[in-house]
Parts: sequence; structure tokens; C-alpha cells
Amino acid sequence: FFGGPALLTPPSASFPPLQHRDPDLSRVAALLATPTKGPIPVDFYVFLGQDANENAVAPQASTNIGGTDAEIGFYTLCKSECPTSVVERGGGVSTPLMRFCECIAKLMVEDLSTDFGALLEPELGEPSPFFELGSYTEVDAGQDLFKITNGHG
Repeated sequence: FFGGPALLTPPSASFPPLQHRDPDLSRVAALLATPTKGPIPVDFYVFLGQDANENAVAPQASTNIGGTDAEIGFYTLCKSECPTSVVERGGGVSTPLMRFCECIAKLMVEDLSTDFGALLEPELGEPSPFFELGSYTEVDAGQDLFKITNGHG
């Protein structure tokens, strides 16, 4: 899944290994179409840390991730729920800053479900969500886990 300060734990579901040489997605579609006991929960552990003059804050989220006409995207959909501020860059230039929050986690899980749903063949009908937001936990475990070089551990 994703790395960096906001980590997703992999689902505990057990699927048979896929053949890497199988060029079609029929086996993947069959696995995804198999009835389960509901969506697979995706847990987020967000490591808090010091950023500039702020302590115990979540990492910054990208405000550049947006859709057409600024109707979708993290900032547009989450700015009323996530901590936001405006940063003065000098020369009369300012930019919005937004912290990672549960709203972004929900959008990421929705996107993950949409992506996996796209693997199904159209004749199988509209799939139910494959993933759901499990737990969202903010962890203050020190600066070492907050500021990870190049976003990787």
C-alpha cells in the first residue's frame, strides 16, 4: 500500500497467490467477485511529530491533489474537517496548508475500493465496496517516525 508518515496496514485476508505470467485479469475478477463477510478494513496509523513551531501534529497533506473544476480532491472535500492554515511564503505569496486527517483516510479507502472494483468485468454488476476505513489512530511516538527520509522507512 502506501509508505511514509501515514501507513496503511495490509488486510489480513488470505488469497491464493496470483500467477505473475497470467496476462488476463479473470483470476483477479473471480477472487474479487467471491462473496466475503463484508469489506476488508484498512487501518491507518498516523505518526505525529514536530513541524516548524507545532508539536504533536499530523504530517502535511498535499493540497495539490484535486479534480476537475476543484470539485473533488483532498483539499476541496476535507478543508472543513482537517486542520488547515495559510502559510506566508514571502513577496505577497501565500499557500494553504492542510494536515492529514481521518477525512483524507476515508477518501483514500474509497479510491482503493474504486480501483479494485474497476478490475471486475462489467457483466458482474456493480460491486460492493471491497475496503472500508477500519481504525484511524494518531500516534505520538517521537520525531524518528514522523520525519522519514524521502517518505520511506
